[in-house]
Amino acid sequence: MLHRRLKSILVIIFLLFLFFMGSVLLLNSLIQRPSVQHYLMEQLSDAVGYEIHANEIELLFWEGIGIRARDFEVGLPGGSEKLSASNIRIKFALRPLIKGHIVPTGLTLIKPEIELAMEDGLQLSRSGDGDLPGETILKGLAVFSSVTLENALITVKESPLKMKALFLRLSRRSIEPVKLDVMLKGKIEYRGEEVPLSAKGNITRDEKAGTTAVVTLKAGNIPLSSIKLPDLPVKKGRAEIELTAKGTLDGAFSAKGKMSIKDLDFMIIDAGDKKSFSFKKLSSLLTQSILNPY
Repeated sequence: MLHRRLKSILVIIFLLFLFFMGSVLLLNSLIQRPSVQHYLMEQLSDAVGYEIHANEIELLFWEGIGIRARDFEVGLPGGSEKLSASNIRIKFALRPLIKGHIVPTGLTLIKPEIELAMEDGLQLSRSGDGDLPGETILKGLAVFSSVTLENALITVKESPLKMKALFLRLSRRSIEPVKLDVMLKGKIEYRGEEVPLSAKGNITRDEKAGTTAVVTLKAGNIPLSSIKLPDLPVKKGRAEIELTAKGTLDGAFSAKGKMSIKDLDFMIIDAGDKKSFSFKKLSSLLTQSILNPY
């Protein structure tokens, strides 16, 4: 009797497994059709608010239901900033999906390339009522409850400044206003010099108050010789910085922390007089407040 019941249970499980696998194969076959992929991209574009393009879309059932795609691109308004990735993974909320609605929850970008535009060199500036560099991209990513960038490259248009080998994770805590927890680790490259960088904090974007942030940042092996000042030429020296900055991106902000410098060698030039100084090691506390820099 027990043997028959066990056999019946195993048969039911096997049939359910076959049904599940058949459904997966059918869905994966349907999603290969251009019309289905076009519809899916339209739904995603409506959810994010920007036009999205991707190729070779496949279904994923790992840690939830989602898709994997190649050659991902986001059409940002104005065309001055770009976001693209060779591979992506997107997760969907299950309950709305059952009802026929696509609600993206998680986004993973693999080897993404992001190009930012800064009109005044390396100054973070706002033009009229426009967005700050990267703010347009932040709006688009805010629709996802979790965003991960793996091995990302961020460049600044017409500038040697870039961030590479970047791991970045944004976790949304609320929608209105948009509140994101941020964690990143990577390298800043400027004129051939690399500086390891890590940061952790949160960003809040409110339509009225603007974008505010509280971030703890650590950077090491900073080459001081890359600082070009006519009255203070630096021959050599390396710095490490750890500070916490808070405030608005286009308004007042403050920073507190500490800096240590090793093997510093510099010169002070005053009215033709030159004096050289060298220090094996220096340490200093950092406190800076800036009110309405723009």
